[in-house]
Amino acid sequence: MIAFHKSVKCYRLFYGYSQEYIAYKLGIEQSNYCLREQGITNFKDHEVEILKDLFRIEIREEKL
Repeated sequence: MIAFHKSVKCYRLFYGYSQEYIAYKLGIEQSNYCLREQGITNFKDHEVEILKDLFRIEIREEKL
């Protein structure tokens, strides 16, 4: 399974969005978005909801 932050980067590139645009949609600075996309910090729950809508995706939680 691919890490969430890597999936976000793939979707961002697929849609042709810049980091600045995604950061704007999330209401954060581009530098903070970059940290999230690199997996250094985690996306917050409300940010995940925004990304789901923006990329038109459904996220399922897998139970171990």
